[in-house]
Amino acid sequence: MPTELHDIEALEALAEGGGVPADWANVRLALRAPDRVRGLPTEAWDAALCLYTGARGATDGVLAGLGGGRKDVAAAAESAEAMVAFGLLPEEACPWVDAARGALRGDGRDADVLLASLLADLGALDQEILGAAVRAGSDGLWFLLPRLVLGFAEAQEPARLDEVAAEVAAPLAAEELRRPGIIGLSLARMGVPVIACEVPDADLAVAAGERVAGNRAPSIPATRGSARRRARRLVTDLLRDVTGPAAALMRALARIEEGPDPYELVAAAAWLAARPPADPLHAVLRHGGGEDARLLARARSAMTSERLPELVLALEGYDLRQVPAVALTGPWLGADQEGLLDAVTALAFESRGADRRADVAGCAVMARRPDLVVELLADRASRDSGLMYARYASTEEVLGALLEQLVPAEPASRRLYAWALCDQADRAAFDRLEAVAASFPGDEALGPIVARGRALLGG
Repeated sequence: MPTELHDIEALEALAEGGGVPADWANVRLALRAPDRVRGLPTEAWDAALCLYTGARGATDGVLAGLGGGRKDVAAAAESAEAMVAFGLLPEEACPWVDAARGALRGDGRDADVLLASLLADLGALDQEILGAAVRAGSDGLWFLLPRLVLGFAEAQEPARLDEVAAEVAAPLAAEELRRPGIIGLSLARMGVPVIACEVPDADLAVAAGERVAGNRAPSIPATRGSARRRARRLVTDLLRDVTGPAAALMRALARIEEGPDPYELVAAAAWLAARPPADPLHAVLRHGGGEDARLLARARSAMTSERLPELVLALEGYDLRQVPAVALTGPWLGADQEGLLDAVTALAFESRGADRRADVAGCAVMARRPDLVVELLADRASRDSGLMYARYASTEEVLGALLEQLVPAEPASRRLYAWALCDQADRAAFDRLEAVAASFPGDEALGPIVARGRALLGG
C-alpha cells in the first residue's frame, strides 16, 4: 500500500484557511475524500478536478463565485462550463439563474459567453442574454455561439430555424478552414457526439454514426455526382425529417458548395437519424448521447454501482474523438470495480489533449495509482507524463522517485519537475526545488513555483 504524505485531518485544516494552501488542500481532499472539500480552487484546472469528483463544496463554490467581483465571476463562469461538462447541471435552477443573470455585464468579456451558455443549459436564455454573448464572442469561445443563436431561434421562431442556420453556417464553415475542429465543438454543445472519420468514405461514415448510436439509420438511395457531393447530399437526406438546431445547422453546412469536409458531418447525421429513444443512462452509455448537458446530468444522477461494467465498456469510445461517458466516472474511482481505473487510464493516454474531461480524469486516477506514476518517472520516454501526474500523487514512493530524478535539461520538462516537487508540500522536495531554481537563475518561470512551495510549507 502506498504511504500518503499528508493525512486527511491535516488537509482539512488547510482547506479551512485561504490562499494557495487552501486550494492545494481542497484538490487533495477532492481526490481522496470529496465530501470534505471546503471550497473551489481559483485555478481552472484544479477547480475542474474538484468538480469531476463531484465534490459538493466545489459546486457550492461556483455558485458563490458567480456572486463575487469581476475576477471571481470570470473564474466561476469558466468553472461552470466544466461543471456542466462533468454532468453537474444543477437540479434546482433558480439560484443559479439568478446568480448568472446578475453576473452578466454586457461589456464584451468572455465570461458573458460562458454565463449565457450556462443559462441556456438551465433553460433561461433570452434576447438580452444572447446579445451579451454575441457582443463578447471571443475567438476562443466562438464555438459556443451557434448553439446559443440557434437555440434562441428555435424557441422564438421555429419556422425560421433553417433560415437562421444558413446564416450561422457560412461564417462557421469559414472558421473551420482557419481552425479545424470548430464545427465538431459547436455541434457537441448541441448534443452531437464528435465521431472520428479517418477515411473519406460516406458508407464508412454512416457505419460509424450507426455504431455510436447503437441503431441503424434510414436507408438512403445512392445519388450521382462526385464523392464529396454525394456525401453532402446524404447529410441532407438523412436529416430530412429530423428537427432541432443541430440538424438544421448540419443541413445548412452540407449545402455550402465549398464547405467543410463532409464525412464527419455524414457520421454525425447518421447518428442523429439513427439514435433510438432511451432513458438518460442508456442514452449516454450505449447510444452516444453524452454531449447533451441535460441528458448527461440525468445520467450522472441515475448512475449506480450495478451499471459500472457498462460504464467501463462505454469508455472504450470506439469511433469517438471525445468520450463524454468519462464524466460519470468521478464519484466511482474508489469503487471496487475491476477495470474502471484501467479504462480511465487508457482513455486519458489515448485522447490526451483531445478531450479535457479525459485529461482531468487521468490526473484523478493517477492520484490513486502512485505505483504507475513511479514507473512513468523511471522511463525517459514517459517522464514528462509522470511529472505531470506526480503533482497529484503525494506519496512517499512518488517523493522518493522525484528526489532520485536528474534535473531535466529541457526548460519545459524542468518546469514540470519543479511543479511536481512543489506540490508534494514536503521539506525535502522543497529543498530540491530551491536548488533547481538556484541552478537556473535565468529561468523566470521557476520563481512563482518556489513561492508557491514556500506558501505550502507555511511561509
